[in-house]
Amino acid sequence: MKHKHIAWILILITAGLLVSCADKSAVKDPEQIPLDAPIPVDSKILKGTLDNGMTYYIREHEEPENRAELRLVVNAGAILEDDSQKGFAHLLEHLHFNGMADYPHNSLIDTLERIGIRFGYDLNAYTSFDETVYILEVPTDSLHLLKMGVNILENWAYKLSFDSLEVEKEKGVVIEEFRSGRSARSRMFDEHIKVLFKGSKYADRLTIGDTLVIRKAPHSEIKRYYHEWYRPDLMAVVAVGDFEADSMLTWLRDTFEPFKGPDNPRERELFQVPENQEPLYSICTDKEATVERASIYYKKKPIVNETAADYRQTLIENLYFRMLNARLAEINREPGAPFVRASSGKGSFVRTVDVFGLNVIAKPGRLLESIETILTEAERARRHGFLESELERAKKQLLTGYKRSYTERENRDSEAIASEYIRNFLSGESIPGIEWEYKLAQQEIPGIGLEEVMAVSEGLMTDENRIVLVEMPEKEGLPIPTKEEINTIFEKVAASQIEPYIETVLTEPLIAELPEPGEIVGEKEYPSVGVTEWTLSNGAKVVLKPTDFKADEIEFAAVSPGGWSLAPTEDLVSAKIGAQLIQQSGLGAYNATDLQKKLAGKNVKVNPYIAILSEGMRGNSTVSDSKTLFEMIYSYFVQPRADSSAFNTLVEQYRARLYNAAADPESVYYDSVMAIMYDHHPRREPMSLEDLDKMDMKTAVDFYKDRYADAGDFTFVFVGSFTLDEIRPLVEQYLATLPALNREENWRDEGVRFAEGPLKKEIYRGEEDKSINFMLLHSPFEYSPAEEFYITAMKDVVKARLREVIREESSGTYGVSVRGNISRLPVEETSVQFYFTCEPARVEELTDKLVDELERIKAGELDPVAVEKVREIAVRQRENNLKQNRYWLNELKNIYFYGDSPEILLAVDDYIQNLSKDIVVEKARTYLDTDEYIQVVLYPQK
Repeated sequence: MKHKHIAWILILITAGLLVSCADKSAVKDPEQIPLDAPIPVDSKILKGTLDNGMTYYIREHEEPENRAELRLVVNAGAILEDDSQKGFAHLLEHLHFNGMADYPHNSLIDTLERIGIRFGYDLNAYTSFDETVYILEVPTDSLHLLKMGVNILENWAYKLSFDSLEVEKEKGVVIEEFRSGRSARSRMFDEHIKVLFKGSKYADRLTIGDTLVIRKAPHSEIKRYYHEWYRPDLMAVVAVGDFEADSMLTWLRDTFEPFKGPDNPRERELFQVPENQEPLYSICTDKEATVERASIYYKKKPIVNETAADYRQTLIENLYFRMLNARLAEINREPGAPFVRASSGKGSFVRTVDVFGLNVIAKPGRLLESIETILTEAERARRHGFLESELERAKKQLLTGYKRSYTERENRDSEAIASEYIRNFLSGESIPGIEWEYKLAQQEIPGIGLEEVMAVSEGLMTDENRIVLVEMPEKEGLPIPTKEEINTIFEKVAASQIEPYIETVLTEPLIAELPEPGEIVGEKEYPSVGVTEWTLSNGAKVVLKPTDFKADEIEFAAVSPGGWSLAPTEDLVSAKIGAQLIQQSGLGAYNATDLQKKLAGKNVKVNPYIAILSEGMRGNSTVSDSKTLFEMIYSYFVQPRADSSAFNTLVEQYRARLYNAAADPESVYYDSVMAIMYDHHPRREPMSLEDLDKMDMKTAVDFYKDRYADAGDFTFVFVGSFTLDEIRPLVEQYLATLPALNREENWRDEGVRFAEGPLKKEIYRGEEDKSINFMLLHSPFEYSPAEEFYITAMKDVVKARLREVIREESSGTYGVSVRGNISRLPVEETSVQFYFTCEPARVEELTDKLVDELERIKAGELDPVAVEKVREIAVRQRENNLKQNRYWLNELKNIYFYGDSPEILLAVDDYIQNLSKDIVVEKARTYLDTDEYIQVVLYPQK
């Protein structure tokens, strides 16, 4: 289960929607939308209120096919807890998975897993200050299953059973969830919240609650919260998916209308956060903190969009924050920048407060300078506004986003649509539908002027309602800023002379001159999987799978053997950053900032990478931007750019990340796990501050250029909305003309192997009463696609059993992570990793339970139903995967890297159907040798 802290996450307007101002594929309606017109409710939605006061949202939507997203939304969260109930909202959320009238004990999870629904993914929930939301995705290819989903919502709403044993066990799980999240950040947040919400009940209502209150919670008090707040007038049911809306409405009425609320309901109060006339400060230090961070917030009253003019104002604000963030990002790319990250935005913390925020993470010892820099940029925008060129780029970006959303409206996931309806119920967010939004955006964005954007900054930054939060490591020689020093910065910026922003914009083409196109000299088809393979005149292969899963999406990947395995150990630290340096430098004549401006309004991305045994690229684009996609691929081969400014910036960013890393117990622990797991091999040592002195720009660039000097051994994979005829000329011009050296090369075996077991190490770091337990089992194996599938299935069975034994039965942890890894190169080896947090005193007990459960499975003590659940989940995931461009891209890339045939994907259905208890037990016996383990445990500092 999730509990939503406000922490540092702003729902930024700048994340907004996604089109060329010249786009002609707009909504055809020639009529203008009057700005005084009320924002409509999308006609595709059935929205209403049942006789008992419950709200419903119903929407037919066929993506994904044969699925429905169901939500129970409760307008009640931690803020409604009495002092004797701190944490009960979140505890109740947990209890909804541990016993209801129709699903006693843990039978809900068991029932749903039998039909392929995954706990924690398709079945989940979250609690925040103001609401609790229950999440369920169900198949709709069976009327019985769809009605079961509605029945589960009914049980969540009104039929919690409060089994005494389950309540006590779940208290332990919630306490372990609290334990797992404890860190320097959480300790400082505990202090910040008192200032953020000073004078409000929010200041004393952490969503996770008070563990002492939870531990001693009388069941009667938990029930009282449930009966007072889980009532029809505070609930909404959301149903979006592949079903008939009228039938769904009938079921919801028949199911929920019989339930009535209390005769004298308790008032659902909206809790205000008082204004503050003087700035408020929360300056926190912690000896385990790793970064210097500041957040400057200005509290604002929430505004609900009611008219088209209101919506237009959000577009103006979106443009403002896009441009301000672009300026902050430009500063960040400079080697002399005092910060490693900065952003601005407007969003919501709680129901009654919106905020404008400036956030910054500083380089070591430069926090005050960073605060001054971001305040100066905000003030520069307020005084001088933005340039026409900046505004035009922001408009292009914003319109591009709207066009993409409109084009993909039928392919949008039901999950995202359901989330919009939840926000409408809880906070009044408008839901007119993308057709209306796109039409208004096209109508209004082109006419927005600089004066309107400048007006956004007026009133954003004020002395009243200002809150400053600071986080600092406790480190000798590192001064802690005071309120007076920070106040002085505000005064200094206000009184300073600030020059207007100036820029130069390059207009030359990305590629000045192209060679004559190459040729496709060979073609092979795999009609059973819809794949075509081309061989190019330079030796490269191109693998193509046209799809109709998205209306306007092309996914791309390239791969070649080699990677940093070919770098000498003394050059490894430089070789590892080669692709990152090239990417941060820009392309051709364009540095990174100029390239961003050049690509404004385009939906295109290409990222080169160098991994251990391979190098390659990943990217995507829309159909209209496919030429730019190919230009960028070509450029990263033929005209990669590397400059000293980008290199110095990159090194300083690494320095800031590593400067205080040793203070964080979990960072030290994970570095130790990596070193111990690979027997302290020098090619797997974590990066250190000393390594930064070894970074050499020439070595990094030379290694990158060498890896991309020969395109003849690359395979390029394209999946998405294109035809072979459409993509052929692009392939011939930009890929067939890449350089080919006809080198005979491959990756090199670095000699890195897992340490031999049994091996147990204990790390003592940190002040929290928390342990982290990591265990690795590894074995050689002989690869086959079937063996890979069955090992993964065995891992999934084990994970489900450990969840039941260690989490549910023992209340020992919030969750057990079980990860399986199949390695074919440089040697064939499989590993299974187990990971969980727990109370230090219980490490040995829970480890014994883990090992005992593995031994039971190996002995055949396994209910066949456990395997059937994994099979059903695999069936449902297979249905989803086969309609995802990203799935096909990853599978085809790996298939060609390892030299397999695309047709091996056809056998997966057979593996799923053949999965049995006997196979799982056999694989457990083969690959779960508990005598040969590597275990690393984090304990608190002695």
